[in-house]
Amino acid sequence: MHHSIKFRIPDELNDWLAGSAERSGLSRGQFIRKVLEQARREEQQPFLRLAGVMSGPRDLSKREGFFTQTGINATHIRGPRGRQ
Repeated sequence: MHHSIKFRIPDELNDWLAGSAERSGLSRGQFIRKVLEQARREEQQPFLRLAGVMSGPRDLSKREGFFTQTGINATHIRGPRGRQ
């Protein structure tokens, strides 16, 4: 089932919407649906917003002395049969 919604937006927001929709090759309605779906996904998985924004070593386990500096024992993070 589809529902319609009607609302007013300021000229500045309308200009941004028109330009963004045109650049993406979508109609304004399609663009609004896409942005709403994206916002819903981010709300359901907020931790994904941080993906790729952290800097530092790619694999902290390769950082020499990491476990001794943090007090973490590597055997505690290994799974069954010594696998991670």
